[in-house]
Amino acid sequence: MPSKFPPDRRHLLIDPERRRVLDPDKTLSLLPIRPHHLVMDVGCGNGFFTFALARILNCGTLYAVDMQSQMLQDVRERVTREQIGNIRVVLSEESHIGLPEKSLDGVFSAFMLHETEDPPGFLRLLKGLLKPGGWLALLEWHKKETESGPPVADRIDERDCLRLLKGAGFKVVSRPRLNDDHYAFIALRPQ
Repeated sequence: MPSKFPPDRRHLLIDPERRRVLDPDKTLSLLPIRPHHLVMDVGCGNGFFTFALARILNCGTLYAVDMQSQMLQDVRERVTREQIGNIRVVLSEESHIGLPEKSLDGVFSAFMLHETEDPPGFLRLLKGLLKPGGWLALLEWHKKETESGPPVADRIDERDCLRLLKGAGFKVVSRPRLNDDHYAFIALRPQ
């Protein structure tokens, strides 16, 4: 069974060094996101990308979704402290997220597909939440030793991830280069 990121180490997710290696604003500039979109940040953790996404969605809504309540508590506290009105916090299960089918314009998934017990099934679940033509941004770790990140055995090789996306019915439209440790796919749910 793949390991989940431990909530007691969640401070590492918002470490300034991580921001230097993987700048959220630069990363999000690669997405086909529009200010009015309804978007889900699935596996949002304690909000490393969440708040940058919410700034882009100034006329839209961001669903910050995670299975770990401790992570979501950090997001809730910041939403309250900064009075952010377009973030909805959602506690989910891996096989049930609780949002309506075909309701989202986009899904952002950073470094969590490798944590799922059933990656093909999880991708089908995400596809079902997207409107026809909706986008998925999927970020993952290269399957190699790095200074940080999950065990190499838990990581999904880039070629295998591409096969999983296609097998779930997504059309991959770009493969932006992030850095030496991480890769990304932008995919669409066909019309």
